[in-house]
Order: sequence, then structure tokens, then C-alpha cells
Amino acid sequence: MARPLRIQECDLHYHVIVRCNNEAYRFETDEDFATYLDLLQRVKKRHGFKLFNYELMNTHVHLFLQPSERFSLQRTMQMINARYAWDYNRRKKRK
Repeated sequence: MARPLRIQECDLHYHVIVRCNNEAYRFETDEDFATYLDLLQRVKKRHGFKLFNYELMNTHVHLFLQPSERFSLQRTMQMINARYAWDYNRRKKRK
């Protein structure tokens, strides 16, 4: 059974938690943290969401944000996570 669609309003604030599979490390080096923050800034500029607070931990990320009217929360998070995964795998020579 599929999960019901998430209700999204552009004037609401969301606490988003992004976890890794099996509690694997998402950030192993300072470069990993810097890469994610740079990517977050670039996607924020493109998508226009408001970022109020964030916390990057080794195994997961907390974001407190308000999505823009132009892009859904799902689309924004997909862009951030897919691009980070691609870059992470490229840097670590993983497939």
C-alpha cells in the first residue's frame, strides 16, 4: 500500500530529516560537509525556498525550511539528495 501524499503549503514551515540507509555515514570528512552546504546554497538560490536552520550530523541531516511557491518540497529535497549522492559517489569512486 502506498503512503498517502504529503500535504504541502508554501506558507508552512517543515522540519525535514534525511537519514542514510542502515545508519551509514553520510559525512565522513570536512569536504563532505562543505560539499553538502555548497549544494544546499545553490539549490536554495535556484528553488527559492527559505532555510531557517540546519544541522548536519554524520549519519543524517536536519533542515527547517519553507518551500517556495515554484517548487514542491519533494522536488527540492530530491534535487539536493540526488546531486549530493552523485557527487559523493564520484568523489569516493563508488557506483
